[in-house]
Amino acid sequence: MSPSAPELRRTASPAENSRHGGKDSEWSGCNTCPLRDQGFCSVLQRDHKSFPEVTPRENTVRARQHIYRAKDKARHMAIIREGVAFRYVTVTDGRRQILSFGMPGEFISASFVVRDAAYFSVQALTPVRLCLFEKTELQQFIHSDPAALRSFLEICISEKENREAQIVDLGRRTSEERIARFLLHMATRSGWKGESGFSFTFPIRQQHIADMLGLTQVHVSRVISKFRRSALIVLGASTLKIADAYALRQAAGGRDV
Repeated sequence: MSPSAPELRRTASPAENSRHGGKDSEWSGCNTCPLRDQGFCSVLQRDHKSFPEVTPRENTVRARQHIYRAKDKARHMAIIREGVAFRYVTVTDGRRQILSFGMPGEFISASFVVRDAAYFSVQALTPVRLCLFEKTELQQFIHSDPAALRSFLEICISEKENREAQIVDLGRRTSEERIARFLLHMATRSGWKGESGFSFTFPIRQQHIADMLGLTQVHVSRVISKFRRSALIVLGASTLKIADAYALRQAAGGRDV
């Protein structure tokens, strides 16, 4: 974790709960978390009794604050509990390229399990709550539990496939296709099953989309306005509604979406 990150607010471990008269030996944060049955968190929740030492600490990060800075040593593995963050690099002339967005239930970067540092930075787009795990403890858990190893490998494969899809978008798709695919991708990650009328939280601004897709903010604004006029989407202050799923898929390139 970057030295610039805010001081951690530690959650009591099971052993500490016992010493202080706690009735429940499990960390209550996981028991009440809405993400406990999703992805890697479901494996942690299921096997917590066998690996009680794998207990997170909680950290809250303000919007626009850095969670990690490029090339700093990452001392923890972080899973987003609430909020949205994004990974980015800055080129020599100061321009920003956003690599991906981090959503609730996802690692800040799975690469930190095997690497001490990364070439990208991570910034909070909204206020973010993080669950921080000691790297050595999580490494031992992944090495010792087949389900955890499989879940972690699936996360790594998914990150790789998303990066490859982004390369295709940047190199071969039109601006309308890029933006439509991005909106559909974010909807899918928010639980969309393909139906029209689906609404979800969408705090991402046009400049973020531009920096993600290699476009200007003005161009993104034109395409988003076209989608709104054509009733493909309804864009609120921090929400997005897929108003016409079929038409938005067609704008994104059709059958392969």
